[in-house]
Amino acid sequence: MSIKKSIILGGWQRFSEAHGLFKKEAVEDFSWMSKEDIFFYNDARAAIDATPGAREFLRSLKPEESSSSSIVDAVKDKMSSLHSGTSMSCLMGCYRAALRDWDTWVLETKNQELLGKYKQKQIELIPLMVFYNHLTYWRPVTDEAGFKVAMENAKVIFSDGKKPLEVSWDGGAALDIITTLLNELQVMRKEEETKWKAKRLRERVEYLEWNLKNPSRWFWPGEQDPRYNIRPDEMAEMERLHPGYRVHIDLICQHINTMGYKRGSQWNEDISRSLNARLIELGIMDVCS
Repeated sequence: MSIKKSIILGGWQRFSEAHGLFKKEAVEDFSWMSKEDIFFYNDARAAIDATPGAREFLRSLKPEESSSSSIVDAVKDKMSSLHSGTSMSCLMGCYRAALRDWDTWVLETKNQELLGKYKQKQIELIPLMVFYNHLTYWRPVTDEAGFKVAMENAKVIFSDGKKPLEVSWDGGAALDIITTLLNELQVMRKEEETKWKAKRLRERVEYLEWNLKNPSRWFWPGEQDPRYNIRPDEMAEMERLHPGYRVHIDLICQHINTMGYKRGSQWNEDISRSLNARLIELGIMDVCS
């Protein structure tokens, strides 16, 4: 028997409000978090309490400033051994954000957690679109009986996020519910795509900036060819950050297949020195690179 997909009534707004997204929490009270997080944050709070000046130091840090210091080291020394080094550093970063602006940190933390739970429980965009098509195109629904048939064909149920709910056709009111939710999920999909593209662009810019500082990398065997692997948005961003970047890449492309380095399977220091000298001669690489 196939599993039916749940349509949570009221969408994200009702779900988030029902789960206390906007409920104010007392400062440094972590009882609203998961049991595991309650333990770790209470552990961090106790370690901070036991370290003179730690809370004031963490609160005073700007977002771009490093927290590395003897005070933070002293806090970490007092924390549970159940932390790994990475989790401890991450926890310190979260705690300093909480101290700097408690209400904003709580809202962002809750939003991230609840949105994940909502997406797990809510029907996905494509199955909802299939259901919408059942209602409007394939066999347009005009009454309660047709609505029930469409629900069965699309294998969907309605829910409040915890238990099933009965929803009637009600002269097309049910279709309005589906349309509203469909719009919400489409907006969420676009937001996710935008975030993914921004993340990919950041990662690619980091790679391209490394090659800008070390242009000989383009000529190494197995390295990407910039003519085919720099996307227009990446080129535009690099040109914005480093005016003249396009000319730099054009110069590399003029010589990348004429110097012979990419074809070799062996690589050694003599080849590297020879390549660097040639790139300096061509103006592709600075003497100090």
